[in-house]
Amino acid sequence: MDFYLGAIMWAIFGTLVAALVSCFLPGLHVYNVMGFVVLLYIPLMDVLEPFMMLMFLAGMVVGFGILFTIST
Repeated sequence: MDFYLGAIMWAIFGTLVAALVSCFLPGLHVYNVMGFVVLLYIPLMDVLEPFMMLMFLAGMVVGFGILFTIST
């Protein structure tokens, strides 16, 4: 149960990060931010599970998609 709650938490955190980055830097696309996140993830590979990173990136894509769909 804790694994699923952690995955949901990381997805929500990714959604919030994508929304905040998109609001503060409107010209920056989510795929550029995801590249920076992957570079920051490389030193943390031993600490953070890969599935949690996938949930974070999926949350970023969802947050970016919802944010720009609503504004359109």
